[in-house]
Amino acid sequence: IDLDGFKPVNDKLGHTAGDELLRQVAGVLKRVTKGIGVPARLGGDEFAILIHGRPQPETAEEICEQLRQTLSEPLPAAGMEVIVGASIGIAFLGPEDGDAADVLRRADIAMYEAKKIRGGYCFYSDELEELSRRRRDQMAAFRADVQHRALELVYQPQVSLKDGQMIAVEA
Repeated sequence: IDLDGFKPVNDKLGHTAGDELLRQVAGVLKRVTKGIGVPARLGGDEFAILIHGRPQPETAEEICEQLRQTLSEPLPAAGMEVIVGASIGIAFLGPEDGDAADVLRRADIAMYEAKKIRGGYCFYSDELEELSRRRRDQMAAFRADVQHRALELVYQPQVSLKDGQMIAVEA
């Protein structure tokens, strides 16, 4: 679980307000998961919830919906009311699925996909992992091209059809 809109709270209201907001979010997580799972703060504005028992997508969805609703309501911080949302990645860990680090990595991949719709949640899939791997490979290739000066910036004028005047350029 990664909080959406946390950085502006820290930047504008200060770290004391950010810490207060994190405590408020921790309280929300405890209430929503009571008897079902164990919430934990991983660091910064990232949290995780370990749900007890066999993997059940319905339970995960219910928790996500409750968190989404609750975190879209104002929370007190620094004498103000602050609204943050959460992007949530969901992954399951079965006996053949590796260890805790693997499930957190998978949940992270799904969470980054959920960030695209802000305030949403996404289940991990092998396809998401493949997409994530391809993006990493593309970024590595791009960085290498920049480092080796294999890219060249070219400008193309945009010209008005009405009078032939250049109105802008594309890079």
